Amino acid sequence: MKDKFTGIQWFISVVTVVTIILWCVTHQLEEVFGDMGVVAIIPIVLFFGTGILTKEDFNNFLWTIIILAAGGLSLGKAVSSSGLLDTVAGSITEKVQGMSLYGVLVVFCTLILVVATFISHTVAALIILPLVHQVGQGMDEPHPNLLVMGSALVCSLAMVSFPRGPSKRLFAQRIYRAFQPVVFRI
Repeated sequence: MKDKFTGIQWFISVVTVVTIILWCVTHQLEEVFGDMGVVAIIPIVLFFGTGILTKEDFNNFLWTIIILAAGGLSLGKAVSSSGLLDTVAGSITEKVQGMSLYGVLVVFCTLILVVATFISHTVAALIILPLVHQVGQGMDEPHPNLLVMGSALVCSLAMVSFPRGPSKRLFAQRIYRAFQPVVFRI
């Protein structure tokens, strides 16, 4: 038998759905809310303000991930507002002029795989995806969303790149097993 929704569950559901809707229409309501981060604060204030979430919940947040995401967003805003994004995108657009959409996608996917080998895939996405979108808009037949989606998928593929600790350990274990002496008994 299913339990009925409590008042708190309805409240959480409504706040969550409203937040998602506001994120979807943020660009139309930019004069009201400003950035998406302001919309993200609404459920935090409501959930902590009403006591649904406690001080312990606040202390258990993964603040390192939040700071990483905020730093990446700040970096993206800085690159955009300084004009660097337009300059680099213009240069790349000239170089890929005449290539097919999929040719441009292959170029960006290769770039992402190389960059994400040396830095984290998240940072690679935060740096390269705005550039991919800008170049996609500047093409003769603009398809920026397709380029961004393909590049984002490659960013998540690059998640298993070499420099990370678990990858290093796994790679070391495979190498060690490959070079272990083998004894054959006849």
